[in-house]
Amino acid sequence: MSKKLRVVVVKGLAVLTFGFATVTGATHLVQSNDGALTVADLGRVQLASAQPGVPTAAGPRAPQLPARALTPGEVLSPLVKLPAGAVPAPTFARTHANCELSFIATLSSGTMVDLDARAPCAPNTRIAIRQGDLVFDSMTDDSGRFHTSVPGLDRMATFDAEIAGETKRVNVNIPDFEVFDRVALQWQGQTGLNIHALEFGATHGGDGHIWASKPQSAHRAVNARGGFLTRLGLETLSDGRMAEIYVYPAGQAHRAGAVRISVEAEITALSCGRLVTGQALQSGANGALAISELTIEMPGCDAIGDILVLKNLIRDMKVAAN
Repeated sequence: MSKKLRVVVVKGLAVLTFGFATVTGATHLVQSNDGALTVADLGRVQLASAQPGVPTAAGPRAPQLPARALTPGEVLSPLVKLPAGAVPAPTFARTHANCELSFIATLSSGTMVDLDARAPCAPNTRIAIRQGDLVFDSMTDDSGRFHTSVPGLDRMATFDAEIAGETKRVNVNIPDFEVFDRVALQWQGQTGLNIHALEFGATHGGDGHIWASKPQSAHRAVNARGGFLTRLGLETLSDGRMAEIYVYPAGQAHRAGAVRISVEAEITALSCGRLVTGQALQSGANGALAISELTIEMPGCDAIGDILVLKNLIRDMKVAAN
């Protein structure tokens, strides 16, 4: 089956600080690989040795001690009764003397922050990382450690690590915060959502098309060569919270132009025929993050493999030459 691209133009979208915008009843087109466009509508335990007939392993048997017969009139000595408290209660050794969660944030390069958490008594345990309104889930390793790098979303970025009922908060200052523009998308579960950025007239799949399969690196932005994308969260968690952040060094760009940004939603066996929700976060005029609510009624499972392209959900970045 050929893959189709359904272009969804979001109409009447209002993006306000802490405001809401919903994508419902959107106009969209279906484009096949031959370029034809058609109008479409999305709508809304037993041991073996214990079993009968199973032979047991032969081996040397313990010697039988001769039974001792009591002589007439002999009385057995009574069992000695120990006073209360003479037998200590059982104790269980802790694997680690200190099970406290530790959490450290370190400024890396540009707007990137390295996060390191350690929970010695919580190996292979779910951990949530929160930065303001953005949150994602992952897992600690066999020793209870977790590491990731996250673009800061505020000049004084605040991060919370939550694991096994314990929370630790850290702050880190980002001196070059204003140099970078950033947009974010977050969702929960298997939604097929992605951010796509087309830098300075780039075409889909060409150079300058930045997305999860071609994210580039933070060094690209630090050196003013273009933007990069960071995907956060563990996709193997079926109900895990995920996020993507796209960053562009608008404050040190060498040419003027635009970065066109869209959100795409691939129709998969896990997302077809259901309601998909998410949030888009983008810096407003005053630097505060504006939040837009996203709701999509995904097409039926006969459309698996098709992709919805949501236009106008995230504002394009206007870049001036410096």
